Amino acid sequence: FGWIGVDLFFVLSGFLITGILLDSRRNEHYWRNFYRRRALRILPLYYFVVLVTWLTIIFIEKAPDRLQGYDAFKWFFTFTPNIAMGLKNDYLYHSHIFNLNHLWSLAIEEQFYLFWPLIVRYVPMRSLAILCLVLIAMGTGLRHLTDHIIGTELSISSYTFPFCRMDGLAAGSFLAAAFRLGWLQTLPYNTWIA
Repeated sequence: FGWIGVDLFFVLSGFLITGILLDSRRNEHYWRNFYRRRALRILPLYYFVVLVTWLTIIFIEKAPDRLQGYDAFKWFFTFTPNIAMGLKNDYLYHSHIFNLNHLWSLAIEEQFYLFWPLIVRYVPMRSLAILCLVLIAMGTGLRHLTDHIIGTELSISSYTFPFCRMDGLAAGSFLAAAFRLGWLQTLPYNTWIA
């Protein structure tokens, strides 16, 4: 059931990030503030873990041959291990001591941060909410198409490619926009228990 936690992580992240962006999109320092906060929160710990693992493989395990092709660390240093997993259609193998495969979801987050602030800044809020609904509707179809292209059901590719995970981020983003548009009014307590 780990996939449920990942999906909830993406929905929550989409909600929080889109809310932050919507609330600050008229701010003079929109770009600087957003990227500075993300960088300070994520980059130091991420690169520390990746660097320690890389050094462990090179100097402790003495197995640089494991760092070839899709298993090369350039994927981690560029926040693209999810792309490597998708192209390999398998999890990455590096160290007997450390496992970095879970970083694929953080890579999707970073890829989301590259284009989503631009969309939120310039697309009107109502259009943004509609775009989110379109992305949600496309999610399952994109995963099935990816599986068809790969030639297997439930491929790693359809789990880790960013366009296959956009529906979760879009669901959270829709909620952030819908709340601000007043589309989701708070219901009286008795309607929840009826």
